[in-house]
Amino acid sequence: TATTATTTITSLSRSTTYYVKIFAVDTYGNESTLSSISARTTKKGSSSSSSTSTGGGGTSAQVKDFTVTQKNFPTATIIKAHEATTFSWVSTGVTYFVNLWYSLDGGKNYTKIDGPVVNFGYYDWITPSKLSGTKIIFKLELTDLAGVLDTETYEKSLSTTIIPSQAYSPVTGELEEVTEVEFGDYIKSPYFSTIYFVTENLERRPFLNEQTYFTWKDSFDDIKQVTDATLTTLPLMGPILPKPGVKLVKIQSDARVFEVIENPDDYYRPILRWVPDETTAIERFGAEWAKNVLDLPVTIFTRFIMEE
Repeated sequence: TATTATTTITSLSRSTTYYVKIFAVDTYGNESTLSSISARTTKKGSSSSSSTSTGGGGTSAQVKDFTVTQKNFPTATIIKAHEATTFSWVSTGVTYFVNLWYSLDGGKNYTKIDGPVVNFGYYDWITPSKLSGTKIIFKLELTDLAGVLDTETYEKSLSTTIIPSQAYSPVTGELEEVTEVEFGDYIKSPYFSTIYFVTENLERRPFLNEQTYFTWKDSFDDIKQVTDATLTTLPLMGPILPKPGVKLVKIQSDARVFEVIENPDDYYRPILRWVPDETTAIERFGAEWAKNVLDLPVTIFTRFIMEE
């Protein structure tokens, strides 16, 4: 005679597949053929129990959401080619695999970084050779291989310069190693005499002359020597102008003297404030103010902002 029995299983995890073997035993101890079933708990709910019926009923469960409670997706402004950028996260619940993706078009299309891979809570991403766009969205998917359990995304501005490990020398035409540089470096290569400042976007800005350089630094001790090939990997931008508050400046063909003021809207385009008379100059720069005046070419003055 066929009978139906119901068993309640408690403490199940959300969105998890469970495998159960069922068999019957008669009064003489004879066992039936094993019957294997599998069932996956649902994604959302508040209860943590499931009922499994041997009489043809399904398996269901309602448990707490599986979530990523902390994430540290790549936050560096500069991402270098063929170098590791670390993702890390802390998740609740139990899952064994993750998928990692990125999008450069606002999330319309995603390119898979890797997955499914074992959920160790971190992943080292070897960046592709080229990235383009203004924003990048990273996506983390938690999966049990049967489906996606939960998804977290993180969006950041993409201000990315890709630096290769080798480049061709502009002097010899041969491949050279590219020297690693970072924002704030003062650099110079063997063949060229120009000193450059490395910007936050890994661009290079030249110093026009030593006079301008020494408004920023006291000596040449901090200059980093880089290969000639390194210069070709750093886009050339406008020159570095005299540091605000250090020197007065004037045009070689004009007797007027100006004070250099920091521009809060553009770090690389300081403001010029006219010094109307000698009394003001003495008040601002002392009795020997005239020794602190730099003569600049007319063409350079267009790179400043004139105070209104």
